[in-house]
Amino acid sequence: MYPSIPNTESVEPAPADRPRLLLVEGDDVRTSRRLANMLRDDGFSVEIARDGAHAIARFMRAPYPDVLVSELSVGQADLSALARFVRAQRPGLPIVIVTSRPNAVREQELGEPEPLVFTKPIDYFVLREALLTAVRQCPRSSQPSLEAAPSDQSMR
Repeated sequence: MYPSIPNTESVEPAPADRPRLLLVEGDDVRTSRRLANMLRDDGFSVEIARDGAHAIARFMRAPYPDVLVSELSVGQADLSALARFVRAQRPGLPIVIVTSRPNAVREQELGEPEPLVFTKPIDYFVLREALLTAVRQCPRSSQPSLEAAPSDQSMR
């Protein structure tokens, strides 16, 4: 008789074992999807936000992304406001900026650690290595820092 093999397809990985989650923010959906697919092929878990407002909304729920990859212009929100918000949720969160105008990036407005800036067209392999390094240095976090909303019972 052969030993039984457990069905691993239905077993979810523990939070500590989950792939590192990247949030790719960009208004060019086709480019964002292409980058997300390449990153997924390299083992990352990736979500896409089509603008700064959607990126902010994504950081309202756990698990928080481990890295934010953003364009310089983030429709519906200012990049510095987005950076302040996400780093309030995840202090020290790595931010990677992909832009064709690297001189327009004002790192001092984006907080610490200083964001990584990649000039378009990007070298994907250099970006991937930078993301791997960033996620290794950033501690995992899956708990929201927002105070929990009062339950219906406490409001009665």
